Amino acid sequence: MTPRASNPWPDTMPTVPEDWRGWLCANTARALLERLSPETKWVVECGTWTGCSARWIVENGPNTMLICIDTWQGSPEHHTNPDWACRLPTLYETCQRNLWPWRDRIVMLRRDSLVGLCEVFAAGIVPDLIYLDSKHTVGRVAAELAVCAELFPTAAIVGDDYNNAAVAKAADEHAKLMNRTLVNCRDAFAFDRRTA
Repeated sequence: MTPRASNPWPDTMPTVPEDWRGWLCANTARALLERLSPETKWVVECGTWTGCSARWIVENGPNTMLICIDTWQGSPEHHTNPDWACRLPTLYETCQRNLWPWRDRIVMLRRDSLVGLCEVFAAGIVPDLIYLDSKHTVGRVAAELAVCAELFPTAAIVGDDYNNAAVAKAADEHAKLMNRTLVNCRDAFAFDRRTA
């Protein structure tokens, strides 16, 4: 069964208010745009929140199908910030509400990122681009990069928050370990697509 078939959208749009308070800085958007084209078929996003970056990806990748992987339960920093924590109970429904106009091009996997990436692989989907913006710990970013390298070795990767010390450490170590050129995009990092 495909991720889309096993993760259908609801029949009606959730009745929560539209809420686009989220993140996509200019440098990250630029890094994504440089790796999106009309030929981009599949993008996988790990960490979606309210869907700001997801909307941006489908609007700038005209023929792209997007798989959003997120628990929609928030990371530790979201639980300790009152403004973010109060949004967590309906975060998933808010994201669905926000992305409703693009539901024919977006699959939402309510999973841990590592589980979701394995599910994408099991479905036989080969993403052209993977966008990482989930938990900002060395261990999590390193694990996501390792899984992406193993399952999707030709995919381009863009990661947000390269200005975060933990994210930068994991990305830099992955580049050395895999002998892969890391592109420093200031607030983001990137590994360009490789041929098979």
